Amino acid sequence: MADNPTADMQAAAPAKRKGVKRRAFLIGGVAVVGAGLFGISIADSNAAKSAKARLESDGGHSFATWLKIGEDDSITIYSPHTDIGQGSNTGLAQMLAEELDAAWDQVRVVSAPAEPAFANVGLGRAFLADMTGQPAIINGIPQSFLSFIARQMNLQMTGGSTALRFTGRVTFQNVGAATRLALIETAATRLDVPADELTTQDSHVIHAKSGRALRYGELAAEAATLSLDNAPKLKDPSQYRIMRQSMQRLDIPAKVDGSAQYGMDFSVPDMRVATIMAAPVRGGKLTSVDTAPALAVKGVEKVIKLDDAVAVVAKGYWPAISGLRALTPQFSDGGNGGISTASIFKAQDDLIAKGEADSTAGDGDVQAGLGAKPIEATYQVPFCPDRPF
Repeated sequence: MADNPTADMQAAAPAKRKGVKRRAFLIGGVAVVGAGLFGISIADSNAAKSAKARLESDGGHSFATWLKIGEDDSITIYSPHTDIGQGSNTGLAQMLAEELDAAWDQVRVVSAPAEPAFANVGLGRAFLADMTGQPAIINGIPQSFLSFIARQMNLQMTGGSTALRFTGRVTFQNVGAATRLALIETAATRLDVPADELTTQDSHVIHAKSGRALRYGELAAEAATLSLDNAPKLKDPSQYRIMRQSMQRLDIPAKVDGSAQYGMDFSVPDMRVATIMAAPVRGGKLTSVDTAPALAVKGVEKVIKLDDAVAVVAKGYWPAISGLRALTPQFSDGGNGGISTASIFKAQDDLIAKGEADSTAGDGDVQAGLGAKPIEATYQVPFCPDRPF
């Protein structure tokens, strides 16, 4: 019996249609992903332009979001971290200024604007690399994509020793080194000499052969138009002049003379201030409060009862705190009213006596490690109860 070509064609048609649909799906998927990445790249470029415009609105020329060089040679570093006494902003300034070869007496650090364009992408990348243990994979993720995620998270945070080991090492040192190369490239063009004949020191690009030198301030405008090296070579530690040195803390003068700005110093027209009194014992609940004494204070507008606290809203801090102090709220103790240093120590001693202490043991022979004469000691920390204010 002869073959039926029509039947063969009809049988093959569904497979062909499936193949076409599959290819169309794959091509369409690639197009969607490509369009998404293109859109993210455009958004990243717009964010960089926004940051640049923000920094340069009062003069100077910005580099990679975190650095601005003024024509007067001033070096302004924008930190996405809060320095609350640990000295991290001075450390960040040292890391950037070292790679930049900046004159330290011209360096200052200010807080980066709390805007998405100043999201801390370097921290996000370094944290992911550290958390996953796969830095090669994380470093392979496009910068624009990580920037997009960081902006969505409004990523500016302080904690976990992330300032120096993440922002400093991943971002600030590279920004300093890349900006230095851009300044050298600009100076080489201006002086009509090879770039490898130029050195940098104290915010100057120097051509030793001719004895000529150019200030960073007079090079900044042109250098800021150049594309920065994404992976500049960093200094060998033996070359450090600023890092690993005990420098005068940049934050101390303002904290001493009262000019430092904190969150409570921030104000906008018609702003209201709220003060809060929480249950003095963990687990406690607000059972009752007479709001009249607070509302009688001039400037107080509202008393808000919460599950475990009471808040007073007023036209300023003083009426708000005065209103709060006028209240006598009643709280339950949540079953924890009897907890004290003495009760905690007794509970710990009882557990130790029963051999039920909460501890984690590692591998190895403890007795052998301690030797024939073990040394014993007990360490206890007193209970620090929360206070309402």
